[in-house]
Amino acid sequence: MKEKIDALKETFLLLPEWADRYNYLVELGESLPAMPVAFQVPENRIACNSMLYFYVCYIQDVCYIFASANAAIPAGLAAMLFNFCDGVPRKDIRDNMPYLLAVLKELGLIDNLTLSRRLALLEMIKKLSN
Repeated sequence: MKEKIDALKETFLLLPEWADRYNYLVELGESLPAMPVAFQVPENRIACNSMLYFYVCYIQDVCYIFASANAAIPAGLAAMLFNFCDGVPRKDIRDNMPYLLAVLKELGLIDNLTLSRRLALLEMIKKLSN
């Protein structure tokens, strides 16, 4: 997981303009696998201005993520977390979560999101940490 976080950091550092970084998130969002409609229920809805669903389940302590968003940036944020955590053991996620948060803060991602998107990102991270 740490290697994937470092790869995101390297990519973001190669993109000095925030417009380019947002475009990168949009591209990530386009790669997000389709979420089964059965998981698009109120308990999986993330508080956001867009329709954002994020479902996390652990089977034999391995994380599986299903996400859907009708807006590009929230979809990109969900896809970023999907890329980091889907198929990863719970222990690895818990061990690397402080590093992920530190990198997101260092890159300015958390501070450069709108309040709604920032809260949505933090809520998705919280779901991964449970």
